[in-house]
Amino acid sequence: MQVSKYPCSMVLNDQMFRNDDDAEKQIVIRPRQGKRLAYIMQCLAQIYRLIYNDQQSTKRDLFYEQKKLYKNQANLDRTITSICDLLNEARVALNIVSSSKGILFGALAFMTSEGKLIDCRSQPVLISESLENFRLISSTQFIIVVEKDAIFQKLIDEGYFEYFPRSLLVTGKGYPDLCTRKVLQWIVDQLAVPIYGLFDSDPHGIEIMLTYKYGSSSDCVEGRHCHVKQIQWLGYVLIYCGCIIHNAMLTITRSFPTADTCGSEFFKCLIIIEVMFRNIPCR
Repeated sequence: MQVSKYPCSMVLNDQMFRNDDDAEKQIVIRPRQGKRLAYIMQCLAQIYRLIYNDQQSTKRDLFYEQKKLYKNQANLDRTITSICDLLNEARVALNIVSSSKGILFGALAFMTSEGKLIDCRSQPVLISESLENFRLISSTQFIIVVEKDAIFQKLIDEGYFEYFPRSLLVTGKGYPDLCTRKVLQWIVDQLAVPIYGLFDSDPHGIEIMLTYKYGSSSDCVEGRHCHVKQIQWLGYVLIYCGCIIHNAMLTITRSFPTADTCGSEFFKCLIIIEVMFRNIPCR
């Protein structure tokens, strides 16, 4: 903590935590920002307690511990993001975890320190960051990530594992949250097996694929390095459109947005498609 060059301001910087070559990061507390300072100091105290006691907690639990101070969840969320940025650490490194909507099912199991078996072969298992603390038991040869929960269930119901018993199915139920990406990255690193993704060949599917592969801009501070760079797109992509014979196509029954109505998002999508698939041959 130091006196700021800004009159009557206070600065929290990362001088104790960075190397000489790293750019300085700081939080400036200006006049009339007493509440923000209180949020930061209280949150730092909560983080210190978690790390010192080797405990983990969710954002929601931390909020309810000091609900009178934080007033609403958004105040705590912004504070945690600022602290992660200041310390140049992912949120999980501060022992603040999150619940997940992701699911695992297939040739994988986890053995807890108490000897309890969490078996993904018998039923779908909800992804949680605590899984990284357990020992992996695996016969997995490859991992398939599917975009939607409905497709995930459909594959299971249609006997997918009769054909591929030594695979692991994963879904983030749409856009993958930070916890899903982090645990999936850990599993891939531990098992060293190929990972493939089945996604819709539309702007949403492309964005979901890129979120798995490169992370999300919305949580880039808290979720640094939480992405699966090894994932490969598996299946139909738009560049294959010219390979489909005309009489195999369905008739369009409704109008779709054009470049004029979509604006810049339309062209962003075209650029992404061009960059990702320009070298894919037509088969």
